[in-house]
Amino acid sequence: MGKILLLAGISLAVCAPAACGQGLGSPPRSTEPIVSPPELSRQQTTTSLTVDAHDRLEVQAFFYWVYRASTGVHMQWNGSLAQCLPGTTSLAYEEATIRRVNYYRAMAGLPGDVTLDPVWNAKCQAAAQMMSAQGELSHYPDSSWACYSEDGEEAAGYSNLAGGSAGPEAIDDYIADQGEYNYFVGHRRWILHPRQKVMGTGSVPPSRLDNTYYWRANALWVTGGFGHRPATPEWVAWPPEGYVPYQVVYPRWSFSYPRADFTGTDVTMSESGSPVSLTILALDNNDRGYADNTIVWEPSGLPSGPPAADTTYTVTISDVVISGTHRNFTYDVTIIDPDKPPPCIETTSIKSSPGNAISITFIDSGTGASDYELENATELSGIGDWITDPDALITNLGAGLLQADTTSSPVARTRFYRIKGIQ
Repeated sequence: MGKILLLAGISLAVCAPAACGQGLGSPPRSTEPIVSPPELSRQQTTTSLTVDAHDRLEVQAFFYWVYRASTGVHMQWNGSLAQCLPGTTSLAYEEATIRRVNYYRAMAGLPGDVTLDPVWNAKCQAAAQMMSAQGELSHYPDSSWACYSEDGEEAAGYSNLAGGSAGPEAIDDYIADQGEYNYFVGHRRWILHPRQKVMGTGSVPPSRLDNTYYWRANALWVTGGFGHRPATPEWVAWPPEGYVPYQVVYPRWSFSYPRADFTGTDVTMSESGSPVSLTILALDNNDRGYADNTIVWEPSGLPSGPPAADTTYTVTISDVVISGTHRNFTYDVTIIDPDKPPPCIETTSIKSSPGNAISITFIDSGTGASDYELENATELSGIGDWITDPDALITNLGAGLLQADTTSSPVARTRFYRIKGIQ
């Protein structure tokens, strides 16, 4: 049995059964369509999140202002393990948890507008406390469990369950979906299910009682709060197409499509034309009943930390059978370090000559632009002031160096210029 050394003294606190490790239970399974109950009108509001994953700067800012902003929020739990009181956590902590959910959904191209139901939150609090008090994770706890309650039992049957993590950190664990028995990433599939509209969350901190240590835990209600499937996206992948911070790229990659048959599907990956070795995780009947049908694979040799430079991997999913039709899908995932500035287009010199002729030399340090436009403005009072110059001639000088030549309007006494890359 594992032990925890207390910082405040020399005594040792013994862990509750299985409580010293961090892990996930199996995801909740639902083989029947679930209709949202009408009482789910009592929802905590949340800001709808969107991001253009093909815009590196936007992805970078989104990581800072959404993902990192939901880190380090204080739980402020007011319950008691000794008295089996589930308590509550702060509204800010609940909002940080659902904000982390919506971060992942928005990055995947899904509506980032999932809300929380206060009634489900209370029941998830009871479930999380039961998991912590018992030192086990189960969707089917019974009255023999420590701190048992009917509310906790109900929530356990509908929720993702985590032991050793809580709040936003637990959401990361659900998306990573590690563990021998989570090869079909069921926890991830529920969070990224297109029909998700309402969830519940409950978290408890670690506790020490009678010289025994009890883990922190989370229950996230993920089955039942469904709405209509949005028109887009057609499919869902993690990591998704576009730019993705390395911190949220996990060893297991996945591709989901509703009712797809992946029996004969193959997955290949390449980086700069070189193949990437990967292992497709076995599919069997156990992977059904967890939102959309999904294929999962683990690539080998990818950096585990920040990439030295933006690195693009091309993913091809071949021979997916959808409604009797064989289809292929190809998309690019560019892993970035959000703490490093992106490649940019930098103006190196601007020269003018008689007749208002302007020559601008600029260098592209690797934006991936396939074409460029020259824009100008007479003043810098707003974003709408920039106008594309249709007469500008842009010449590629090689090695990322380019030159733009144009003629300035003679009526403009002051003019500003910028180069815009086009993907």
